[in-house]
Amino acid sequence: MQLVRSLAELPWIPQFALTLPELEWKDTNDSAFRVRATIGNQEVSVSFELDGDGDIIRASGKRYYDVPAGFVKAPWHYDFSDHRNYDGVRIPTSAVAAYDKPDGQWVYWRGKITSVVSEP
Repeated sequence: MQLVRSLAELPWIPQFALTLPELEWKDTNDSAFRVRATIGNQEVSVSFELDGDGDIIRASGKRYYDVPAGFVKAPWHYDFSDHRNYDGVRIPTSAVAAYDKPDGQWVYWRGKITSVVSEP
């Protein structure tokens, strides 16, 4: 169930994407693309939206969340902002994660990157 989240977090470690040959990339228009992965019997895809500068501003897909009777799959997204360069790699340093549930948006996580450590 975490594969979709891992794909959506590629904007924080874009160089990691180059090490995963099972990723399938598809342009969906001038300001969006989709990444699909199949690992074992699990297949997921995440759509990414870009702003005018080419920065990733949203990653979205469907993800499960728990309810009293089990799990429900719902639209889910990260909104990324405040892009900065670290060691020549541009990444978003702020993000908000939310589910788009039938009764409204549920923001469950907010984060900010304050430093990056690069190791060989």
